[in-house]
Amino acid sequence: MNPRANPSNGKTRLAGVVDKPALVRVNGQEPRIWSMPGGKSWGFDAALNLTTGIQNVTVAATDGAGHTTTQLWTVQSGGNVANFTYNANGDTLTKTMEPGTSMAVTSNYTWSSMGQLLSVQQGNNTVSFGYDGNGRRVSLSANIAGNVTNEYYLWDGDQIVQERLSGNDSSNIADKYFENGFQTVGGGNVTGNYFYTKDHLGSVREVVDGSGTLQGRFDYGPWGETTYMDYSGGNMAEPQFGYAGYMQTAYVPNEYFTKYRIYEPSIHRWLSRDPIGERGGLDLYGYVGNDPINWYDSRGLTPAAAAAVLAGGGTALEGEEAGGWIVGGNFNPAVDIGIGATALGTGIWAIWEYFKPAVPMPPVVHAQAKPKDCPPGTVPIDTPEGRKRLPKGVTPHGVKGELQGEGGGGATDWTGVAPNGDIITGAPDGSHINNGPPTANPSK
Repeated sequence: MNPRANPSNGKTRLAGVVDKPALVRVNGQEPRIWSMPGGKSWGFDAALNLTTGIQNVTVAATDGAGHTTTQLWTVQSGGNVANFTYNANGDTLTKTMEPGTSMAVTSNYTWSSMGQLLSVQQGNNTVSFGYDGNGRRVSLSANIAGNVTNEYYLWDGDQIVQERLSGNDSSNIADKYFENGFQTVGGGNVTGNYFYTKDHLGSVREVVDGSGTLQGRFDYGPWGETTYMDYSGGNMAEPQFGYAGYMQTAYVPNEYFTKYRIYEPSIHRWLSRDPIGERGGLDLYGYVGNDPINWYDSRGLTPAAAAAVLAGGGTALEGEEAGGWIVGGNFNPAVDIGIGATALGTGIWAIWEYFKPAVPMPPVVHAQAKPKDCPPGTVPIDTPEGRKRLPKGVTPHGVKGELQGEGGGGATDWTGVAPNGDIITGAPDGSHINNGPPTANPSK
């Protein structure tokens, strides 16, 4: 059950594809080469000793006619090394970033018996959380070096719609939240209207005011770590929502809050195990199948496909190690080369830019039809037989909202009920996921 830990030394794996037989060199090193399925392309990889930081890597491919294509790749190798301890439920109790890494700090966590995060303690700072009967995070109390701040959150279903300060009533509203923006409030009056621009994952990229003037801009790494923030356009505070639309707070930096789990982008993992255990996959802490470019998980339960894949981005092949993906790039005139970077086993994690794949990205499977290998007798949840199998007071819409977000979850929007009452949904690869029996959900 112990997730991976990355020592500070190791090798970075560079891997990719060429579209014809070629002599390939990666930083002058001869890589391993193999034939891809179908015989129309060839894969290659090389393990390089790269130090932490930004490094230039030269990839050259020469075809049989002597034509050579050379590309210079910039790879940023990071050294975030973490050690963990856990409670009996698999929730993270301590997370220690080793000295010399970008976030050398120890975090201590406490959890409820329901797997809800109750507090985070870092040095002299402690942030505590409170929940309502539906498991929604409704309060935050931050004790920062003895200075206490209290915040309260008003929900509408599964969406936070207001933040209130001490007093927790309508006269203490600080912000009102909407799908595409927010209002700042002071003394009961609206003091500013702000609007988001978002990417395909729902990440907040820009904030503009009511006149269209840019107030803030944000960039993220492939796993969601904030790489750039610019507030030079105004005096706006950091938005309450950031990468993939996840909640964030300045009191607990580098962590994103979904309804059910906490995501840590610097180490590419959740802080608590998958609520359905191994039925959701063997990596109990893994994030969206290690494909954060095309998938997100707004509730910490089920990955959903991004609304659209950015032009020129995508994955070509899965890497040998968990978390590694090969990304392609088309180069002319001689040989098409695709290349990406990941870490070899106990090595340095590499972050790379995404270019147009030399090998077409596998199509996203939309599970509109019944997933593969469902238990015999499974029927759609919206049919009369499916409704009959649900416990009293549980509705199909409530089950879908609980598992996948309101109205379904994109690539996992097929939902069925097995003869024994277990809820069956579609996985990103078109197979089925057994979610077990439904919990009591409000009729929505």
